[in-house]
Amino acid sequence: MAAIILLESSPVMLAPWHGLSAQIQGNIRNPVFEEVHGEDLWSFGAANPDHNKLFNEAMACDARMVVPAVIESCIEVFKGLHTIVDVGAGNGTALRLLVEACPWI
Repeated sequence: MAAIILLESSPVMLAPWHGLSAQIQGNIRNPVFEEVHGEDLWSFGAANPDHNKLFNEAMACDARMVVPAVIESCIEVFKGLHTIVDVGAGNGTALRLLVEACPWI
C-alpha cells in the first residue's frame, strides 16, 4: 500500500489535479497530465526511471489487492481460458497471480 500512497501523493501525480476544473470546463484540450508535464504519463515514465519504478511498484501493489478479490468472486470468468496476455508492461504481478490461481491458463 505504501507504493500507491507515495505515488499518488508525489508532486508529479498531484500537479495535474490543479488543472482538473479547467479540464472539466473545456479550457484544456489535452489530458491534464500532458498540460502540466509536457508529455503523457508513459513518456514521462520512460524519461524518469525513478517515477517509472514507483509507478510499477504501485500498480503491482494494486494488483495484489484487486486480483485476488476478482479471482475469489469471479473465478468462472477464467474457466475455459487457455491463454491470457498481460499488456500492462509493468512487472507482470497481475498475470502471475492469475496464472497461480488458474493453472489451466
